[in-house]
Amino acid sequence: MSLESQIAALVDSTTALTQEVANKQAHVDARVTAKIADLDNWRAGHLDEHPAIAVNFNASLTALGGTEPQQLPLAMGVHAGGDFWGKFDVTIIPVRTGEDPTTRPPVVRELLQYMGCDRQHFSAKFNIVQLTIKSIAAGFGPYVFHIPYQHVKVSEFTSVVMYHKVVGGADWGWTDSAKKGVWNQVTHHFSSNNAGEYVHVDIGVGGAPAVGDTLYLALPQIVPGKWNPQHRAPQMYNIFDLILDVAASGTPPAGMLGGVFAGITNTNR
Repeated sequence: MSLESQIAALVDSTTALTQEVANKQAHVDARVTAKIADLDNWRAGHLDEHPAIAVNFNASLTALGGTEPQQLPLAMGVHAGGDFWGKFDVTIIPVRTGEDPTTRPPVVRELLQYMGCDRQHFSAKFNIVQLTIKSIAAGFGPYVFHIPYQHVKVSEFTSVVMYHKVVGGADWGWTDSAKKGVWNQVTHHFSSNNAGEYVHVDIGVGGAPAVGDTLYLALPQIVPGKWNPQHRAPQMYNIFDLILDVAASGTPPAGMLGGVFAGITNTNR
């Protein structure tokens, strides 16, 4: 065999080997892609396989204290630099099942449509809290308010899930303020190897706030485990609701209920 023939044969052999390697690589890539897809599907399914329950009192925002127009959900603390009512107006907007959907306020229908339950009957009873800025002169302090029972144990896998609608230039902590003028579900996941670590859901104001800017807030729920943010959160079973449901039907005796239960009566629970 001439040298030219040997070189040609070597080139052919090398080309065939290169093609074989390319074929094997494509086969390996396809199997890796398929396995990644399997793992992603398993992960998504695993998130959905676990039940969820809310563990913060009054996540429905329906137990109220004070009198209109200065009325707030029980266990919802305020700061705003010490003059909350001088800087904010608050409106409580009921969201109730059993009503003709066409009779509901637009902001309620928008939320229920986003949640996928804008119909006459659904499994929920909660309030929307509307906060509107009426003064920006003195700032807002370290935070404006915290959600009911805002203490989140970070050292156990925990989720904070809430619905919000942000109107205006203000950016509100714990929300996705990039989404303006529409309802949005925001989901925060927490875990830590520090057994005592915690965080408080204290919501402040930043950005470019102006008089008239508004935050609508609904169902701020603290949920053990990892809530799948791809799913719209229902009003979950709540351990405090279960406790209150077995309390006497009348007003509890003074001092019987303390802590976050303080102020609970047969009319506001």
